[in-house]
Amino acid sequence: MSKDKTDMKKDKIVIIGIGNPIMGDDGVGVAVARKLSEMLPEIDVIEGSVYCADLLPFLERRTMAIFIDGIEAGEKAGSIFRFNPREIALENNKTPLSLHEFGVSELLAAASLTDSCPENVVVYGIQVKNIGVGMELSEEVERAVKKVCDLVVDEVKNYVESSESQN
Repeated sequence: MSKDKTDMKKDKIVIIGIGNPIMGDDGVGVAVARKLSEMLPEIDVIEGSVYCADLLPFLERRTMAIFIDGIEAGEKAGSIFRFNPREIALENNKTPLSLHEFGVSELLAAASLTDSCPENVVVYGIQVKNIGVGMELSEEVERAVKKVCDLVVDEVKNYVESSESQN
């Protein structure tokens, strides 16, 4: 049985939640990834580590990548931000948003060098509150998890539908 165009398009999407689940709110990307793997079983959802270089192979042969990560933007805890790669690069030149030394910006730069960067990249950042040792997310960040899941589901749906209308 051959795959239809919608299934083939979904094979080209990867969702990557980044973070450290034993460091409080820093684990928010992984928490979102876990929920999304249930909500979008037909999409590859990866629980990423804090060292994003390990994620490079997951970008190969993809046309869309969605990242979710906890960030420090100096805003209200649980605030949600949507970035494209250009915006991330501009912000990182000012003050790095990522809590990780090799973050999404560096991963995308490496992917570009190896010609494996997806043409469509979206990053959702969630303002953290607590990044101390512990497995619990703060209440504000926990509330943001559901909202980001809904945003990502809509993002995937819109991408698949837009590509179908182009065919």
